[in-house]
Amino acid sequence: MEDGSPCPQVFVVDSQAGASRPFSPAPLRRGAGKAWRLLWLLVSLLLLGMIVEAFFIYQLYQKPLGDSASTSASASALKGIPDKYENEVLSKTARTPVKPSRPSAHLTGIAIDGMLTWREFGDTFIHGMKLKEGGLLVQTEGYYFIYSRVHFSGADCSLFKHVVQRYTPRYNGPLELMKAKHFHCREKEKNGIDTSYLAGTFHLYKNDSIVVKVEKPSQLLYQESSDNFFGAYMI
Repeated sequence: MEDGSPCPQVFVVDSQAGASRPFSPAPLRRGAGKAWRLLWLLVSLLLLGMIVEAFFIYQLYQKPLGDSASTSASASALKGIPDKYENEVLSKTARTPVKPSRPSAHLTGIAIDGMLTWREFGDTFIHGMKLKEGGLLVQTEGYYFIYSRVHFSGADCSLFKHVVQRYTPRYNGPLELMKAKHFHCREKEKNGIDTSYLAGTFHLYKNDSIVVKVEKPSQLLYQESSDNFFGAYMI
């Protein structure tokens, strides 16, 4: 100015300085991408679980088919066998036996031509022993638990004798280990069926033979292999 007064200061004010910036949608898009990846991961795990479950179900239903085929083959092999023994033979051929860890045997008995005969039939086995001349031949020295049961029908006021004997090269003749006597007087209206059971533990040597005898084998009854049995096992 001509009068020498200072020039007034001029300030420029930005009207946009205090205004908030517009919201950027970029973070939202990044968060949505993570959510979609997590969703696809969960769906993939679900599908994988369904595939694994379907595989196990398929394997489960395949096993009975194989079992039924083996059962049919066993049944076809039973043609000509009486129905009385069919179930016993089928159960014996269908199972897979596991060998005992020690010498043992289990036999069934039946009266043939008036004599008690022990044999391998039904649910029987012999391991580490031998069946010789109607008795069990010991192959390994040790303590053995011996047992026997017979199922018989007593006549009117008759004596039934059930004996377990031991034959050994150390002695001449049999040694009586266990014995049971049954005096049976049945009534006319009753069937008179009875059982005799013997069991005990004995020290046996190699080549000892264990024999079970009855005084009147003709009185023995046999309906199933579990009626008359004889066995031993090392303890």
